[in-house]
Amino acid sequence: MPDLQIAYEKYGEDIAFIGIQQMGADSEKAGIEFIRELGLTYPIMADFGSKVQSNYEIFSFPTTVFLKKDHSIARVWTGIIDEQQLNQQLDAILGS
Repeated sequence: MPDLQIAYEKYGEDIAFIGIQQMGADSEKAGIEFIRELGLTYPIMADFGSKVQSNYEIFSFPTTVFLKKDHSIARVWTGIIDEQQLNQQLDAILGS
């Protein structure tokens, strides 16, 4: 998540970032505390009812879903994504 914060600071003018907290293992309160501890400033929301998880067919965590402007899926990254990998994905999307 710190790498996502770095990418948000770099690309935030060009790309919208939204973090999704999967509910079940954590409470909303625990998620808010975790966000504060990490100093994350990009928008993060709780996925009550697992609607986001279901709509985007996310079965493994963490998963990063890259969406086009029309909200269709451009790319999906399953597993931890580091700063370099994230930059490569975002540069490819912005270049297309």
